[in-house]
Amino acid sequence: MATMNGSAGLRRLVRPVVLLALSLAAGWIIIGLVGAVDWQAVGDALGQLHLWQLVLLVAVVVLRQALNAWPLAIFIDGLGLPRAVVNDQASILMCTLAPPPADLAIRMTMFAGWGIDVSRGLAGVVMNTVSFYVVRWSAPVIGFVLVLTDRFDSSFATGALAGGLAALALVVAIWVIASGASAARWVGRSAGRVVRVVRRSVDPDVWAQSVATFRGHIADKLRRGFPRSLLALLAMMVCDATALLLAVRFVGVSSDALPSIEIVAAYFLTYPLTMLPVFGIGALDAAAVAIMVAYAGISYEAPLVAAMIVWRAVTIGTPLTLGAFAVLLWRRMGPAPDPVAPTAPASG
Repeated sequence: MATMNGSAGLRRLVRPVVLLALSLAAGWIIIGLVGAVDWQAVGDALGQLHLWQLVLLVAVVVLRQALNAWPLAIFIDGLGLPRAVVNDQASILMCTLAPPPADLAIRMTMFAGWGIDVSRGLAGVVMNTVSFYVVRWSAPVIGFVLVLTDRFDSSFATGALAGGLAALALVVAIWVIASGASAARWVGRSAGRVVRVVRRSVDPDVWAQSVATFRGHIADKLRRGFPRSLLALLAMMVCDATALLLAVRFVGVSSDALPSIEIVAAYFLTYPLTMLPVFGIGALDAAAVAIMVAYAGISYEAPLVAAMIVWRAVTIGTPLTLGAFAVLLWRRMGPAPDPVAPTAPASG
């Protein structure tokens, strides 16, 4: 048993490392196809940055992180936005530094420490994740629509179609689960049967009960909470795209060379690559640079690479720093208020 557990732990550790290596290799290949990078010119572009610009970028990312955590506050009664942000940042830190399920473990530990029922907290985390995936797969559709204002690109259309169908499938699944307990059990049992084809240990009946229990925790929040969570995460991506836009402008690429809509479109078109380890570092960066260089010209490759380096530094460094503070801070936060506790009558 110990040997099996050790092998499973080793696989959990090796898999993200392999995926990260593949992502970086893909980025190197894509950049190589675009053209040889003039790293001296990249350094010159980075030298144009001012301290106030970095401070502004960090501020935008902090806002992004708050919006990213907002669905947790929506789906978990009593959690509140401050605790949601602390929980989310600590999870991001653990997700980056350790293999799964370290990120989920620290979330559950925090919920228990704050007096939040762990099963209710887990249901909120699941809905947060589902909402995020709906928005993630919708991103290429947004990018394609933005590009349509100037041109039609069949490859962008293919990505938008695939992403849109994936997002729609998730929305339909949530709608079916919300329609009733029997429907939720049907979804769970059906999913369990599909997964059992590749993993014989899966029990479809257990999955059915798990999905029904999950529905019981979030059913009263789906009608209003799900759309609000999608809006919060869409605003999160807008902040992220704004950070990239600012980084491009700060390294000296003007709107005449590369319009803002092209920068934002490149971000949305490549956003699904964040599903790779460390938020898709390597593959996403190279793909976004390739899209922007295709519009602006090869002469702008070096400053655009510099912009991606700046964007990566603030969008990865800021959450990890916040996560370190979150791990230190969460025990100092008192228990979450009981969402069903009666309120004291008003005096007088």
